[in-house]
Amino acid sequence: MRYRRGGAAFSLYVPGSGTVVIPIRRVPGAPDPLRLELRLDGRLINAVHVGGDEWTSLRLTRRGEGRRFILIEVTVTTPAPAEAGTDTVLVRVGKPYVQ
Repeated sequence: MRYRRGGAAFSLYVPGSGTVVIPIRRVPGAPDPLRLELRLDGRLINAVHVGGDEWTSLRLTRRGEGRRFILIEVTVTTPAPAEAGTDTVLVRVGKPYVQ
């Protein structure tokens, strides 16, 4: 699977409506589990734990709000970002898709 890397904080654009699936997994050697907070327009919309070595499918259901794409901001809160370092890769993120 093609993926991009994410550290203690990263963002990605996803389709703005429908049920969006974001494949994500913890990188080998990263703390287990990781707690991720997902925000939209600064508001917390979901908090999830990602652990083990398998891909996890995060699902976000969005009603059409007139925007074709929305920016999701992701913060890893466990371990604390200061412990992880700003350049430390903690997760792999697959291509988001609408289910």
